[in-house]
Amino acid sequence: MKKWSVLTIMLISSLLIIASCDYGDAPSLYDDDYEGRPDPVISSVDPPEVALAGIGYITINGQNFSSNIDNNLVYFNDRKGTVLEASETQLRVRPPVMSGEDIRLRVSVLGAVSFSNTYNYELQLAVEEAWGALSDAQTPWGLAADNEGNVYVSIEGLDEFGGIKKITPDQDQSGYAPRQAWIYPYMKMGPEGRLFAARGPATFPALYSVDPGGGTASPWLLGSGLGRIRDFDFDEHGNIWGGGNNNDSIYKVTPDKEVEGFPFDHNVRSVRVFDGYVYVAADQAGDFNIWRFPFTGPGEVGDAELYFAFSDEYGQAGAGAFAITFSAGGELFIGTDGPDALIIVYPDKSWEPFYPGTMSPKNFAMTWGGGSNLFITREAFEGNEQKIIRVNTQRESAPYYGRQ
Repeated sequence: MKKWSVLTIMLISSLLIIASCDYGDAPSLYDDDYEGRPDPVISSVDPPEVALAGIGYITINGQNFSSNIDNNLVYFNDRKGTVLEASETQLRVRPPVMSGEDIRLRVSVLGAVSFSNTYNYELQLAVEEAWGALSDAQTPWGLAADNEGNVYVSIEGLDEFGGIKKITPDQDQSGYAPRQAWIYPYMKMGPEGRLFAARGPATFPALYSVDPGGGTASPWLLGSGLGRIRDFDFDEHGNIWGGGNNNDSIYKVTPDKEVEGFPFDHNVRSVRVFDGYVYVAADQAGDFNIWRFPFTGPGEVGDAELYFAFSDEYGQAGAGAFAITFSAGGELFIGTDGPDALIIVYPDKSWEPFYPGTMSPKNFAMTWGGGSNLFITREAFEGNEQKIIRVNTQRESAPYYGRQ
């Protein structure tokens, strides 16, 4: 006969007692009587199809949102946007930094059982680093662009990696001018498709050019009263205006290669012709300002006028202005080596960082490409690699007279 232990007998007894008890119906975690908030509904989005990632805001119109900002969650696929303002029928949201087509935009509201309907949306990057598909063996310097949106880049690199490269809007790269013993930090597209370039402020006075369609860069003008040229631009009559370090002048070069100097006791960093003036970014003993020379006739300018007191207004000790350009609306873009790599100065002289937090200094060369794209060479600086940056400014370029 099988014997049972005392412990086994006690355990069986306890289970029989529990099984015989009647506790009634157990409570359910699902409440049939629960009435949540009505599910949110997206009816439209402004802008309706595409926006820039991480910049500004989009407006979501619909129903059943919460007026409490914290109760609304807006998802772009699996990434959350930042809700800036909220009402029951409208949300203002800053998109996350991501890009893609057919992004699933949805809204969840605290207390509602389900997500909203899905709204397919597109986000584009406002700032694209490492544009141009350059290899690690290629360091970009001067930039220029043509009217088809192709960008021309002076590349520091050995053998076939160096020279001037032509990069299409689709980032296909091809050789345009073969490698030489030097690079060109400053370039502009000139009349009839001729590419012009300067070797920088520390070299002998010279401007180089590449024939339309490409070829070896060769001297276009040597000496002849020309001071050291760092940067330059064209006016509507085909004259070149340029300047560099310690010249005591800015210089005009006519299409016939005649040179004339106009007094200016500053180190010129960047030059841009816009709306009846020659603008220059320049410094004197580390004090940076934007000056302009008014045109008083074809090929003639008056005395320099202070346009924007960069060092005083920007207020960052030691920061400089190294590249300038204009939008069609008269907004001045300044590339800096300060905490804000790019700032925008409005026609009323107010200013602000442009796309703050999206770019790192030092921005030293800029050109407008196709559409609203501004291309910038960021110099190797404070641990950042030297790269081409593409910025969708949502603006159009002021005229480049050399490209017309």
